Amino acid sequence: MWIDSTYFTGEYLIQNVLGTNPIVTINDALLTKFITKYEPEYLKLLLGETLYDELIAGLAVTPTPAAKWIALKAKLIDTVNKNSPIEAYIWNRYWLSEETKTTTMGQVVSKVENGYIVSSNQRLVSSWNDAMMQGVEFLRWLTLSDQVDTYSNQNPDYDHIYLTNNFGI
Repeated sequence: MWIDSTYFTGEYLIQNVLGTNPIVTINDALLTKFITKYEPEYLKLLLGETLYDELIAGLAVTPTPAAKWIALKAKLIDTVNKNSPIEAYIWNRYWLSEETKTTTMGQVVSKVENGYIVSSNQRLVSSWNDAMMQGVEFLRWLTLSDQVDTYSNQNPDYDHIYLTNNFGI
């Protein structure tokens, strides 16, 4: 995993994933499952299967991966500011699954006291579009003429990069 729970602060906050109490441990484990599932999905969406596989294999080289793989990863992950399009993508997937809870009676929404349940649709749309737009910026960099030779197996599929709105269109 390239990102972890420390990325989910600020705009893409997921509460109770940092600390040491039992609730934090459970929430962090759930978030880690989402990262494990959706980080590769997003990277494959951007890079295509072939370049993704080459990147993962290239980064696994020890003692030091080739500079081109380190540079490619650095374009997707800002480890200093804890920012990445992967973060927005995972946040979106996480909250889509958390909107309702599955019970033996069907899907339920928790009762809220001292507040109102409002639609999270706008935030979900915004996070999805952010992940896609950051992905487009990355693909523009990747397809620059000087990068084509460096990453010869690139095959970005722009058909999977799309924006959405509150109406799902």
